Amino acid sequence: MNKLLTYALVVCSLTLGACTTSPMPSGAMKDVDPSVGFGVLKAQPDAYKGRAVELAGRIVDIQVVPNGTLIVAQNLPMKNNQPVETRGEIARELVEESFESGKTFAVLYPTTIAKSEFGFGDKVLVVGKVEGEKEGSPYLVASCMHVWKTGAYPIAAYEDLADLGLEQKTYCAR
Repeated sequence: MNKLLTYALVVCSLTLGACTTSPMPSGAMKDVDPSVGFGVLKAQPDAYKGRAVELAGRIVDIQVVPNGTLIVAQNLPMKNNQPVETRGEIARELVEESFESGKTFAVLYPTTIAKSEFGFGDKVLVVGKVEGEKEGSPYLVASCMHVWKTGAYPIAAYEDLADLGLEQKTYCAR
């Protein structure tokens, strides 16, 4: 009986720890389809219209448009609910390469956000509904997004510079 109780406590603590590490509000993830990753979405964006997905990336373009803020991001893998750099510091050549190789996604956040709130190279985690594609990239309308103001550096670089802190913010559409 003690082994069963210990096992249950370990499972509960791991589950609670995983939930608390997400930067998204608790209800934001309830409809997300975890089986739809960037590769599948890129291959067949229209097949997933209306589904909620989660993507991570590096911001490469921001535009204020009549119905909100349009963000283009280079897809990045996720680990521990954060975008993970795969090649260290960003260079403009990497961004140009990302457009050429089709590794970007577009996100409409349905409210205008000042461009000063985030910028080129910052990392983003987005939860949103798939709308299809826009200019050859998967296109989402965001319900929530979390932005790490990293600029050209990976998130991990800030762990070594703990005294500087890492500015980050979550935005959720109403």
